[in-house]
Amino acid sequence: ATTKRRLMFAVVFLFSTHLLRTYHTWVADLSSSVSTATSTTSADAEHAMEEYILGTEDDSLGTKFDFNLGKVDHWCFGGDDDSCSCLDPTEAVGHLRTKDWIYAHQINKDLINNAFATLEDLLPPSTDDDGLGNNLSESSITIGENITTRNDVDVVFLGDSITEEWNGWSMGGKLGGGRFDDIAHVFKTMFQKGKGGEVEALALGISGDVAPNLLWRIQNGEMPDNLNPKVWWVLIGTNDFGKHKCSEEIVLMGILRVVEEIMHHKPDATIVINGILPRSSRPDGKLVGDDKNNNDDDKVIDFWPAIQAVNENLQKICEKHDQLEYFDADSIFIKEKRSKKYIPSALMKDRLHPTALGHKIWGEAIVKKLSEILNRDKKER
Repeated sequence: ATTKRRLMFAVVFLFSTHLLRTYHTWVADLSSSVSTATSTTSADAEHAMEEYILGTEDDSLGTKFDFNLGKVDHWCFGGDDDSCSCLDPTEAVGHLRTKDWIYAHQINKDLINNAFATLEDLLPPSTDDDGLGNNLSESSITIGENITTRNDVDVVFLGDSITEEWNGWSMGGKLGGGRFDDIAHVFKTMFQKGKGGEVEALALGISGDVAPNLLWRIQNGEMPDNLNPKVWWVLIGTNDFGKHKCSEEIVLMGILRVVEEIMHHKPDATIVINGILPRSSRPDGKLVGDDKNNNDDDKVIDFWPAIQAVNENLQKICEKHDQLEYFDADSIFIKEKRSKKYIPSALMKDRLHPTALGHKIWGEAIVKKLSEILNRDKKER
């Protein structure tokens, strides 16, 4: 029986590999006939992104954004289709066999449950097992230092580690203390009314997530029917670049697939797309170095021009849809010295994750934007 199962697995694997190769060949052939993009930073590539993503004037659900993979010029940041590990930007993908990720996802669902709970309602999850052998009972949150009982959520932040750190931890609490506590203090004083904040918020993020991971999460418990904030605030995409080395087109498509999902299920809410935050892999924090960028050196990759291209398209897209708002945080984190733009270590020590000070300045700008949206919505009622 074991031998038969192994043979069956081998046949399925070989057949799947054949289909995958056929699919990529089809995508490459179709791309060459419909796309005019020639490089990751060329004007032609940016025009191609705008042309297929902005879509037609028909904004009925399902055609808001044209998710046609055949129009993608290249999947990888380096300009090819094979040097990256990009996921299909239109498909939801969960790390279902990664215990820490499942734990963090459960923590986010607990945060949502607690937002509507009273002290008597805070009970452990109904099951101790997720079906994959992972015990989830230890992940149940109780009211404590970083969690308060709230019944009226104004905004839900969705994202990766940058969003998760608002709560004062990473990977659902596996990492915490130190700078995480300082960031949590900033969040509480700005986004919890019981702590003096102007708005009430939830922060739902998981470290390392890319757009397809976030899509899976909101399809599986992090955007339930009873969670209806006035604003959904989306920040995702930096790991699609840094972790998987995806092209601008793939990153843009992944972000918009998440946005489309929210638009479909929460048609009365405003969706704010936060532009991908600047990042640098250079010790001096420069966004673009003086040397020629080498895409083969993981330690020195200038993602900034590509991030700019994606953000510019996101802004154009938001201008076409009444439900969408774009938020530009570039001026918060980018400074200029001797005509060179850089990220100060005081705002992003690792030039990727905001420090407590970075979160504070960014948070103040977010609160201002939220106040504008919430006040406008009140007048329109």
